[in-house]
Amino acid sequence: MMEFIWDLNQQKQIAEAKSEATDAKRNARQSADRVRELEADVQRLTLVSQALWELVRSQAGLRDTDLVNKMNEIDLRDGVKDGRIASKLLKCPKCGRTMSEKHRRCVYCGTQVFASMVLS
Repeated sequence: MMEFIWDLNQQKQIAEAKSEATDAKRNARQSADRVRELEADVQRLTLVSQALWELVRSQAGLRDTDLVNKMNEIDLRDGVKDGRIASKLLKCPKCGRTMSEKHRRCVYCGTQVFASMVLS
């Protein structure tokens, strides 16, 4: 009798493991599909960015260094040169420097900064 109960318990655990494996496979497929979609989006955005830059450069007489300088300026608006643009910026009430909303203290002077100080 104990062996029968043991077998039932093992079959239940095997069925649960199979179900979890099936769910994991489905999630992996969905993630792979999403990654492919995002890669395609990045490629399209890269193409659009390149086309826009070439148009602006030729029409306005700009150089590639002008673009790089502007990118660096925008990147530093959140106080960190990390190749990312901050979605919301804060202004330190003490030193006036601009910083990312992810910081709760000013990275320059240490003053506590609150989300109500959002600039943009």
